[in-house]
Amino acid sequence: MSLKKNLGRSTIWMSISASGTSIVSFFIFIIISRLLDPEQIGLVAFALIFIEFGKLVAHAGMSRAIVQYPVWDDAFAATAFYLNIGVGLALCLLFVLVGGPLTSTYYDPLAADVLQVLTAIFLMEAIKTVSEGKLQREFSFKAIAIRTVVGSLVSGVVGVWLAYNDFGVWALVWQQLINQFLQMIITVHYAHWLPKLTFSREYSRHLIRFSAPILGAQCLGNLSSKIYEFFVGVFLGPAALGFMKVAGRAVYILQDIVLQPFDKTLLSALSRLESPAAQASATLRVIRISAFLTFPAFFGLAAVAPDFILLAFGEKWETAGILMTAISLGIPPMVVNTQLRSIMLAGSYVTTLLRIVMVMVVVNAALGYITVSFGLLMAAIGFSLRNYVALALYLVKLRKRYGVSPTTVLKSLIPTTIACTAMTLAAAGAGYLLPESTVLLVKILVMVSVGVMTYLAIMLTVFRRESLNAIEEMRDILPKKLAPVLAVLERLSGQRH
Repeated sequence: MSLKKNLGRSTIWMSISASGTSIVSFFIFIIISRLLDPEQIGLVAFALIFIEFGKLVAHAGMSRAIVQYPVWDDAFAATAFYLNIGVGLALCLLFVLVGGPLTSTYYDPLAADVLQVLTAIFLMEAIKTVSEGKLQREFSFKAIAIRTVVGSLVSGVVGVWLAYNDFGVWALVWQQLINQFLQMIITVHYAHWLPKLTFSREYSRHLIRFSAPILGAQCLGNLSSKIYEFFVGVFLGPAALGFMKVAGRAVYILQDIVLQPFDKTLLSALSRLESPAAQASATLRVIRISAFLTFPAFFGLAAVAPDFILLAFGEKWETAGILMTAISLGIPPMVVNTQLRSIMLAGSYVTTLLRIVMVMVVVNAALGYITVSFGLLMAAIGFSLRNYVALALYLVKLRKRYGVSPTTVLKSLIPTTIACTAMTLAAAGAGYLLPESTVLLVKILVMVSVGVMTYLAIMLTVFRRESLNAIEEMRDILPKKLAPVLAVLERLSGQRH
């Protein structure tokens, strides 16, 4: 099967995975949020800041090493597996013996208990890492899709039942543990691989040299993104962190749906293109397509966020509405950053990536510390601004490494950005003009409809050529079943294919 078809099919499966998991988990999160209060959600969210960081360390970038190694080698894979297990066990001990007591003393005893129980995730993450890399290497994204959907659905149902029966924060804890366990079991099952009793010092040195920069970049990136939540939790309290989590939930779910497929599959495809020019060309194509498809979603979410929060989560979460608007407007640059990060990894420019992330740690720490002191809204605005700063850094490095000027990338984004801005204003205006007595669901549907029509009208008339180019690009990647949709868009623009 050709690389293009592999990329297209893999992207579709990752879309199914991301969409199915995100939709299921989102509805489950809504139910649980209605059953729990902001402080309970904030306490678990605070513990998960450290758990997510530990998961990255337990993963240690080994799956990327498996993907990019020239051939499949059982000894190489087994060495990676045992390295992961060692790191996972060390993390469990560190968080139980040190992290828990520190959290209990300086933050909250209940958060400490939650943190210590969740450390089991580190070992489960370590067990599945090599198998996951094998599945990605073989473009077996169907298996990955199955595991994520099943894990999310089963753990979510259990979490809702526990929350309904007054288990409080432990409903969320068990949901996390069950989800991770099921993903581990299903991943190992579909990989059809078990480690041999072998360990190579030569391979271990290679793995450490390869993974260390990636792990460093990932850990620093995680630190950059989570530092806002850390500051909110420490300085404003668990309830404030709960509002931030609810505000970001829909945004992050939409982000998973539209960005994760590209992020998971683009690296596998780019890694098999030997020419830097070919890698740059492919990345620019994906940037144009992803912007055309995804920018409207995030701009539109910004417009309807306050009403959406009231409809989905209820009045006790009203504060999260304006926070969601601010966070949504920071995602479009992240769309581009995702593609640029993939090309840096594919080109083995991990040191360059590490430098970018190191700068962003400083930027995020400064923005987080300053903005949190002005309240939740300013913290959300600062959280969005960081993505624009990161975009500037990525564009500078893209020019240096691949000879692609920032102007080339930004020019390709101008049509979509203009159309999305007009769409957002039109949708917000439609909502403002509706009577106050309008049912929330009806109001949101009207705003979305006005926004979609505005976006398509501008893209298919004012920016007709750019739209036709994007449609033609999508024709090569999307499955043939979606050809009628592309044909409709072409007819609307006056083009006959």
